[in-house]
Amino acid sequence: MKKSAILCLLALPLMINTTVQADSDELPCPESPNCVSSLVSGKQNISPLYFNDTDNSQIKERLVNTLQSWPNAEVISSNEQVVITVFTTPWLKFKDDLILIIRPDGRVDVRSSSRIGYYDFGANRRRVELLRATLTPVQ
Repeated sequence: MKKSAILCLLALPLMINTTVQADSDELPCPESPNCVSSLVSGKQNISPLYFNDTDNSQIKERLVNTLQSWPNAEVISSNEQVVITVFTTPWLKFKDDLILIIRPDGRVDVRSSSRIGYYDFGANRRRVELLRATLTPVQ
């Protein structure tokens, strides 16, 4: 079986679960410290991204183009509201998931989480902050 077909089969439950989360306005994190989300409180909270533009298609295009240019990143799903990207660490091939939900007011809620392990040593928070800095959204 081709590698891309296997990835699609493995990603299907993630995409289905993300749709449910996007519809319910939730991006929960597990209790482990290897996740950040703009829709949780406490230590795992991170600010959403903000854009002046409220055209979801233009926001999505900026997000997807930026993420596709990053090494070790693969945009596996995107529509006008949700962008899902998988990051693979170069050495041990660990997978992290980045979910972006584009809101009509130009806000983009975020969730970045490691699939396995307990600690991420701040990698998910740094990833979101790098995306914020790269896109230079309005604060």
